[in-house]
Amino acid sequence: MIIGLVGPEQSINTIEKSINNIDSSIMIKRYSQEKVNGITEDIEQFDKMCDAIIFTGSAVCDFVIKNFKITKSYTYISRTISSVVSAFIKMLQQGMDLDSFSIDVVEEQVVLDLPDAFEIDAQDIHSSPFSIDVDQDKYVKWHMQLLSTGKTNIALTSFVSVAKDLKRNGCNVIYLPP
Repeated sequence: MIIGLVGPEQSINTIEKSINNIDSSIMIKRYSQEKVNGITEDIEQFDKMCDAIIFTGSAVCDFVIKNFKITKSYTYISRTISSVVSAFIKMLQQGMDLDSFSIDVVEEQVVLDLPDAFEIDAQDIHSSPFSIDVDQDKYVKWHMQLLSTGKTNIALTSFVSVAKDLKRNGCNVIYLPP
């Protein structure tokens, strides 16, 4: 069986390790692209080389399905509460409170569960769901605006490229891996 992994390299590496731990006989093909809107028509050729496709996140999946013809079975790895818990642990280790952050592109249920699970004032959570029509640069600007105005003290992002851009701009950011 050949499984195609589609998304940024860092996320592909994480998913590939997990697949290899489950069954090392599965062949992996990679379609690495740091930005969702960087995926081109050659994804349709990639689709033909695989038996199934795993997208590294919902944003990648939604973009590809809307813009290209995928014929094979596919799924995506959602950012779960465990990704957010890992980020919260990092925040606590840095001496940060869990009451002021922005978070992008996580499942709506995760955002809804956060306040109860961690006794957080829900008014301090700024969430931006994925939209196929929003370029990743807009997520960078959104996080930066919240940080620069003091509405948040850290950005949590599901995009590798957004995390890199925010870090380059000196922002406090944690990447949420798959």
